[in-house]
Amino acid sequence: MNHKTPDSTSAFLASIDGYEPGAVIDAELIDSEHLGQPFSIREIVEVDHVYQRISGRSYVENDDIVLSDLRYSIVPDA
Repeated sequence: MNHKTPDSTSAFLASIDGYEPGAVIDAELIDSEHLGQPFSIREIVEVDHVYQRISGRSYVENDDIVLSDLRYSIVPDA
């Protein structure tokens, strides 16, 4: 596992690149005041590219989950 260290201008991680999913990151390295900045979450609507990609594959219309319940998470490249 590749553990990143804080960048030279900040006491916090500049990127989570190199961490495996499920890896535990030391809380001291996380800028808790700006947690939402690296991520954005968007609704999925029938006219967007995400819907076109998932429709009929990982999402099919059904009585259990409606499209308005789903969200698309975006993590920008560093």
